[in-house]
Amino acid sequence: MKAKNSNLKSIDIFGHTLNIIYNNNIESSGYFDNTTGTIFIRTIDKEGNKFCSDQILNTLIHESIHCILIKLGYLDLYGDEKLVHGLSEGVCQLIKQL
Repeated sequence: MKAKNSNLKSIDIFGHTLNIIYNNNIESSGYFDNTTGTIFIRTIDKEGNKFCSDQILNTLIHESIHCILIKLGYLDLYGDEKLVHGLSEGVCQLIKQL
């Protein structure tokens, strides 16, 4: 599903191609649609303020970790939020130190 006014990119994780759509018409800051293999990311908040690049990267990493864990068969899409949040925060901190 390609949304109007979006920017489409693709990545490969464990042999699965995932589409990343930057779309500001979604409710949350980001989500992973397992049925289509698509990660949706907002770049502005609901008031129209741009998210900083760190916020966008954190959201992308967070949704990618959801995808990785699901593709490996470890966790379900909704019951792993605390673990996914911790992992994404840790990975973001690691990236900032490289």
